[in-house]
Amino acid sequence: MMETEEPSEARVHSQNYECIQLEPSAQLLKYESAIIDGPGEITGYAKRCSIWIFTGKSWQLKYHQGTPCSPFKLVQD
Repeated sequence: MMETEEPSEARVHSQNYECIQLEPSAQLLKYESAIIDGPGEITGYAKRCSIWIFTGKSWQLKYHQGTPCSPFKLVQD
């Protein structure tokens, strides 16, 4: 948290993960996310994707995008 930020009760819900191998050392991760505030209101629906590259020692995030989308049904664990 940044010094000027106030604590938040909001949390991020994510679901429907799909990982697509682009190359042996490159993966595309796709998923959906939504923000749930303290009282339980759901906002900020988005479809997200990121590209991960294996450096030889660990996976490193190289690109991330979130695109707002229509509300979807949340899948509970």
